[in-house]
Amino acid sequence: MTAPEDFRHNLFMARMRAGLSQERLARKAGLALDTVHKIEHGNRNPRLVTILLLARALDVTPGELIDGLSP
Repeated sequence: MTAPEDFRHNLFMARMRAGLSQERLARKAGLALDTVHKIEHGNRNPRLVTILLLARALDVTPGELIDGLSP
């Protein structure tokens, strides 16, 4: 997998473990639903601040979302 694919997988799995829909995650993170949807579907790469907001909303470390990323 590529780094974006790894990130999308990690984000999806963390969201599933948290029992959140994309809509609920977006609200908790203070992001637009469209942003979360595009990141999970590979249509947008997240900025660092977005990764931090997602991690906080999912109650995981940012490292858990980027774990295993390959260049």
